[in-house]
Amino acid sequence: MRRDANWPLIAIDLLGSALVAACLAVFTWATLWNNQRLEKEIVTLRQTIAGSQQALATLQGVRDRQRTEAARRHAELAQRGRLPAAAPLEEYFQVLSGLAARHRLSVIGQTPSESRSYPGLLEQCFTYEVAGTTGDLLRFLREIEETGYWADVSYLKIDEGRSSGEPTVGRRVAALTVSLFSSPPAAPKPLPPGAPPVPVRATPPAGAPQSPAESG
Repeated sequence: MRRDANWPLIAIDLLGSALVAACLAVFTWATLWNNQRLEKEIVTLRQTIAGSQQALATLQGVRDRQRTEAARRHAELAQRGRLPAAAPLEEYFQVLSGLAARHRLSVIGQTPSESRSYPGLLEQCFTYEVAGTTGDLLRFLREIEETGYWADVSYLKIDEGRSSGEPTVGRRVAALTVSLFSSPPAAPKPLPPGAPPVPVRATPPAGAPQSPAESG
């Protein structure tokens, strides 16, 4: 009787052990599954962070290049439209000679003329003579206006071309009065009579000892 009476207790113990084992198994499986899922998420997040860092570095490089380009364009805009300190005479007439050769014109000569000075402005005048057909002369004159220099054709005279005193059929001689403008720096104003000269303080070389007055 006693042995039969212990069977329910034994069955309960076995059932309890089975339930505990099952719970432990479920807990272990859930923990492992969560760990694997978390590891996958961590790997995905690391990849996302690495991609974001690479994209950020690329965007920073683009930003730096855009800033450099913007600074260059601002500098160009600051200089554009401003009169040069000295007119680029040689460069300008080289451009004119190239345009004349492009339009099959013969350069007869280039002669300096009278220059005029205004407050903050210098106008240097030249007479530039070329010969060619009327159509070539007109195309040449049209391109002169598009050279982008501070220059202007203030006078134009077109005559019939002549060879040894005789007219040349179809050819004309154009004499252009070209004005080039510049804004030279203003000369320093002279001191009034009797005024003492302005003392110029010499800068000591680097590392030289200073006097007590200078150091104070």
